[in-house]
Amino acid sequence: MTTQASILQPADQLLRRVLIGNSIFSMSAGVLMLAFATPIADFMGVATALPSILIGVGLLPFAGGVYYIASRPRIDSSQAKGVMALDLAWVLGSGILLLTDAFSLTSSGRTVIAIVAIVVLDFAIGQWLGLRRLRGLQG
Repeated sequence: MTTQASILQPADQLLRRVLIGNSIFSMSAGVLMLAFATPIADFMGVATALPSILIGVGLLPFAGGVYYIASRPRIDSSQAKGVMALDLAWVLGSGILLLTDAFSLTSSGRTVIAIVAIVVLDFAIGQWLGLRRLRGLQG
């Protein structure tokens, strides 16, 4: 007799994977911002390393919180929505920064900000899709 294995994926698999990816990306960015604050500031055209340091310090607890949310046996959808809102706020802030050119960034700096904003937007979209899937399967 042959048995056919049925592969049942948890309803929250997409959301969990996106949150973990977000956490890894945020942690990596935070560590890099702290480890290379001055070279990053120079590359971006910012006069001081302080913004890199502050962003790096802010990203570390964010990444830890996102990982905590993703690692729970059951993902709290309100917490996942909070992460998505913070990601969208990052994207909005990046857009405002690029439109106003508040720091007179180099073209390379502007490009980096745009690329990171696109990555963060992708996380927000993935989280939204994961939340929709979760809601759809829960009734």
